[in-house]
Amino acid sequence: MFKGTRPIIKEVPLYLIMRAYSQKSHVLTAEQVRCLATPARNEVYQRLRAIQPASVADVAASLGRSVELVHYHARSLVKCGLIAEVEKRPSGRRPEAVYSAVHGPVQLPEPSPDTDDVVREMVVGGLRLTARQYERASIASASDPEIRNSMHVLRAIVRLNNDDFEEFTEMLERVGEFLKEKQSPEGKSITWSSAVYPNLPAKKSKARKVAE
Repeated sequence: MFKGTRPIIKEVPLYLIMRAYSQKSHVLTAEQVRCLATPARNEVYQRLRAIQPASVADVAASLGRSVELVHYHARSLVKCGLIAEVEKRPSGRRPEAVYSAVHGPVQLPEPSPDTDDVVREMVVGGLRLTARQYERASIASASDPEIRNSMHVLRAIVRLNNDDFEEFTEMLERVGEFLKEKQSPEGKSITWSSAVYPNLPAKKSKARKVAE
């Protein structure tokens, strides 16, 4: 078991959860899951939720990305029903569109042959995004003690019997409930990522099979 302290990625709230913590959670459609499978688009969606209502320019400035890139992804998010324009804000020559998320908490659909591949793509993409954001914050922590003191990393490779495994996953569910209940607009914005899976043996490469 490895435990340490590292900087946390700021302004990326927990909204995409593997299981529903409330009957009010919106179940993502296959189209919406496919839309969020793109890490950059997922990042735009998450950041918009963190600072909403917000314009494309607001999100771009918050992410340090170009307005053109964020606008491209925002159009896809609008098309699949994840965000919507809520008002027009006076800005320069013409009004600026302001967006908000359409739904509150969202959850992935139940496993099925029709959605398994796209859900897997989205989860893997989300983990890649988490790794990128972690690296960004870790680098920033070298010169910012506040970021360094806001990180907690825990990784474990263990063996559990069925009863203990069930208890462990229930504990994770309770952590999700806690995070949902304690969300505060004035609080510190953090990311919590949890992925639990069995350790499977690596597949042998073709070269190794031939050698054997």
